[in-house]
Amino acid sequence: MKKNPKFYIWGRATHVGQCYEGLCATTIASFIEQLMNEKGAVPVELCDLKPEYNVQTPSDAYVSFEYEQNGESASENGCQEEAYENMLEETAAQACKKMLDMLNTRREEYCRLCNIKYVPYSYDVKIIKKDDSMTLGEVREWFRLSAIKDPAIIVF
Repeated sequence: MKKNPKFYIWGRATHVGQCYEGLCATTIASFIEQLMNEKGAVPVELCDLKPEYNVQTPSDAYVSFEYEQNGESASENGCQEEAYENMLEETAAQACKKMLDMLNTRREEYCRLCNIKYVPYSYDVKIIKKDDSMTLGEVREWFRLSAIKDPAIIVF
């Protein structure tokens, strides 16, 4: 059965000259793409959602895939569906960890070179599952209206 998993990423925009003060949504999206490629998914679209150019890193990004899921029986499909949902959420969590590991490694080196105190980042990125029939516009509107202000990944 062909699936079309989608991820909407909300990061924390920052000035490009202060890249260690934010969380770039597009970079998280690229880590999601790498991890999904390892699982056999084919990327369909990956883009930041900036309406115009400015000197800030993108606050939000979107990535979608085509993913083939094999299954025989209805009961097997039920188990596979749960495993599929877990795989998507685990992929989002792994992408966040890889992003933070990379960010902290680079920031630590930057602090060492500048002879300033290194304090590691520790963002709590929320991973939220929404109905996979929602459109990107509906997910963005839901997120805009929600009380969530911290970085998040919406899987739909």
